[in-house]
Amino acid sequence: MTFIVRKKIELSFLGDGWQDAYVVFSPFTFADNTTLLKLRSAASGQGTEIEEAEDASKKIMDLLKDKFIEGKGFNGKELVAITKENLKDLPMEIIGKLLTALQGATALPPNG
Repeated sequence: MTFIVRKKIELSFLGDGWQDAYVVFSPFTFADNTTLLKLRSAASGQGTEIEEAEDASKKIMDLLKDKFIEGKGFNGKELVAITKENLKDLPMEIIGKLLTALQGATALPPNG
């Protein structure tokens, strides 16, 4: 059975221009847990090769793309649509916060 859950993550912690920016994802399910555990193991250096870490990073991004619904980001002038294709262009600090939030954190502090 599929359940529809939307998790909105505010991006105001990124600073000026990002006050109204956000991303909306479908949270990770329990079924995603095995994948996340394997990826976390590889990304934490328990893997033996750089290629494993690169593969884990790609798989994390693929999982985020799969769960992505919509978003708005600041391009230096105005808020623009974020698409799953340009998630990789967001600042790296967002990825850790997204992973935490999508795994069940109830809320992120307003400033990260």
